[in-house]
Amino acid sequence: MELSSFERIMTAMELKEPDKVPIVEFVIDPNVYKAILPEAGSQTDFEEHFDFDGVCCGVKFNKVKENPDGSYYAEWGVFYKPCQEVM
Repeated sequence: MELSSFERIMTAMELKEPDKVPIVEFVIDPNVYKAILPEAGSQTDFEEHFDFDGVCCGVKFNKVKENPDGSYYAEWGVFYKPCQEVM
């Protein structure tokens, strides 16, 4: 019997074996999902197209300190540095 997306995720979170591995992604860079699916207007569009089991929100943190190389510190103190993989 095939589980629903909710049942699949909850089964995995209970450390039990679901019918298949749930597909969930926290954040997908817009450059990545647009390269794979150009018509995707958002991460949600991408997740719906590929029938993800769980959807998450994209994040955009406020930059509190920017550096000349494009790197920055976000509001929670996390350091971000652009690289070719996400540009």
